[in-house]
Amino acid sequence: MKVLNVSYAKSRADLLYDPARATVADMAGALSRFGYVTYSLNEKVQQIRIRVKEFGGFDRIPPIEQALRRIPGVKGVKTDILKREMTVTVGAGKVKRETLAAAVAEHGLEVIGR
Repeated sequence: MKVLNVSYAKSRADLLYDPARATVADMAGALSRFGYVTYSLNEKVQQIRIRVKEFGGFDRIPPIEQALRRIPGVKGVKTDILKREMTVTVGAGKVKRETLAAAVAEHGLEVIGR
């Protein structure tokens, strides 16, 4: 299996694989190395948006994203600096917005609309 292209701007990744040798888990693992999250179509997920007053610099984002990903039930995190918003994909009903907002606030950001 080979990752041919990863476009963060388009939220797209292209893989070349041999179906006789690569499993779905193998492909998911390859994508996770680039920060993409995979889950089954049968899995119920929801997206929770956390708005902040300001990020205060690009270097503050990776530690916050990592902290959110460590919360059990979190599937993925996407940050939009221009909208001052983090979109967190979670297993449906598994994580409360308040838990996510508290994790963001612990990193010194002011959460809007707790």
